[in-house]
Amino acid sequence: MPSTPDIATRQPFNGWRALLLVGIPIFTAALVMASPHGQEMPWAWIWCLLGLAAMVATVFLWHRDQIDLKTVFIGAVLFRMLMLPFPPLTSDDFYRYLWDGLIQHQGDNPYHHLPSSDRYAALHELPEYTRSNSKDYYSVYPPLSQAVFYIAAAFRDLGFQASYIVLKLQWVLLEIIGIWAFSRMVSARDLMLYAWNPLIIIAVSGQGHTDVGMVGLILLTLYLMSRNKPGFASLTLAAAGWIKLYPFLLFPFLISRCGFRKLWPGALFAIALGWTYLDATAIRNLASSLTLYLNYFECNSGI
Repeated sequence: MPSTPDIATRQPFNGWRALLLVGIPIFTAALVMASPHGQEMPWAWIWCLLGLAAMVATVFLWHRDQIDLKTVFIGAVLFRMLMLPFPPLTSDDFYRYLWDGLIQHQGDNPYHHLPSSDRYAALHELPEYTRSNSKDYYSVYPPLSQAVFYIAAAFRDLGFQASYIVLKLQWVLLEIIGIWAFSRMVSARDLMLYAWNPLIIIAVSGQGHTDVGMVGLILLTLYLMSRNKPGFASLTLAAAGWIKLYPFLLFPFLISRCGFRKLWPGALFAIALGWTYLDATAIRNLASSLTLYLNYFECNSGI
């Protein structure tokens, strides 16, 4: 009997077929999500199942190990670009992002004033306020996130959707840079596990969470460390920390490996960017909101 060909002797899987196999269910899931009943049953089950189908397709292609690195990277970019037009559906965080940006265009520091303040009564009819969360708490998002929010809010005159797309585009571009850096360190098969993960593409990249920008910069940090460039790595890690605070926990590991003298660019950048937003009042208000975040939303979210 003829033997079954192993993975190494299989016919390579056509790149366009692979892109369609994963891309069609992801794009269809996004269309269902964006429909007027996308968050209602049974429509929510439909896009969840489509996302699961994309996951199965990704695992199938990962198992075959026949997709080249270029195809994986093209797919990562393409899938994320397809998600840009879709509105925020899975969280109300995005409205708060853009609210913080609007406040900065009013000339205010988002760590100084509550959204519910009468100071902003003229803005309280906007969706950035009506659909936002934690209206009676100061902003909890770090300075580089605030800079991204500011840029997105600059396009508010074109409508909420325009500013939201600009917001997502900034995060996705940072993530794509990180994916490129990651592609320089791992195989196509390993890159696919993150870059083609439908959960990340639909719920995170497609919806504009700050996490993707942070992840992109962390991946770039790893790449720079692999190229023995600790000074630049400290810069990208500090930038990641000012998107979400978690990456600052990695600095002790960088210091133990490289010494503080090689990491001064990141420390200087972190101080300079923090200085633009964080005075004594801002630090006090930020700390009070972080207490809410840690006590209820993060550490005890399951409970």
